[in-house]
Amino acid sequence: MSEFVSWRDYWIFASDVIQKRRFLRTDRGEAFLAAVTESSKKRVNLMPAGTELWRAQRGCNYAPDSDSGTERPVPFPAERMKPLADRAQEGRVNPKGIACLYLANGPDTAISETRAGIGERVSLANFRTKADSRLVDCIHQQEEPLYLDEPDSASKERAVWSYMNRAFSSPVGRAEDRADYAPTQVLAEVFKGLGFDGIIYRSAFGTDGYNLALFDLDSADPVGRWVYRVDDVAYKVSIDR
Repeated sequence: MSEFVSWRDYWIFASDVIQKRRFLRTDRGEAFLAAVTESSKKRVNLMPAGTELWRAQRGCNYAPDSDSGTERPVPFPAERMKPLADRAQEGRVNPKGIACLYLANGPDTAISETRAGIGERVSLANFRTKADSRLVDCIHQQEEPLYLDEPDSASKERAVWSYMNRAFSSPVGRAEDRADYAPTQVLAEVFKGLGFDGIIYRSAFGTDGYNLALFDLDSADPVGRWVYRVDDVAYKVSIDR
């Protein structure tokens, strides 16, 4: 049975993929992916058909308002609320050109993920899944432990998955940082090859929210759409000692 060598295995793998080589992996990298494959069997989340999920995009359309003689904001059309299959931008889970459907478990999380500023309008849609989905679950490992010495095998595994969850959750802002997507894209390719339908991971915006990336764009469809305006953005902070 494949096991992780170190609690730092994800970061070693990520460094190799970003700085050295993505497609021709080292023996250590292959061993890491074998351990991920083995341990993913214990992290299966079965999501039933009909599950309600959410997706938001910055902006909206405008339509004439006969009562006021002006224009009123309306949400993007249903087809606009899904990524374009032939023009997909890269993300944490997908490389450029291969689209996947990013969703959230609630409207607040979906809107937060857009990082819209105060005064901006956001189109929000709720989606329903069409079929049962088999997802790899990263959300239950959040403690991100640090060790001076190598812990036991179970602790190594928990640590690696917690840092994988963090990697999927962390937003990348600037275009020049997009190379940081590569490690999680490789993991997503592995999960897809294992027959998973998608990935669940924590949102970086709030403690209760989580995101899903579904590999098949047609696995869920929008059933309702609205326009929201961002009135406030609140941060809760504490001194980091």
